[in-house]
Amino acid sequence: MSARLLDQLTDAQRECLRLVHTHHSSKEIAEIVGVSPSAVDKRIERAVQMLGVQSRFAAARLLVAAEGGATY
Repeated sequence: MSARLLDQLTDAQRECLRLVHTHHSSKEIAEIVGVSPSAVDKRIERAVQMLGVQSRFAAARLLVAAEGGATY
């Protein structure tokens, strides 16, 4: 995975993916960050496309691993 791809993620996308990694739903993430669930889904979908992975969970794992966090 190229660090360049991860660098292209917005802060909002990163925040959403970190919350995905901690098993929050789109609705829960929306309440935390103060946007609609559809806005959360769009942020995550775009991140998944940018990273070329198959799921929101794969994108979240990549981000957290790159940031030095544990993945499972």
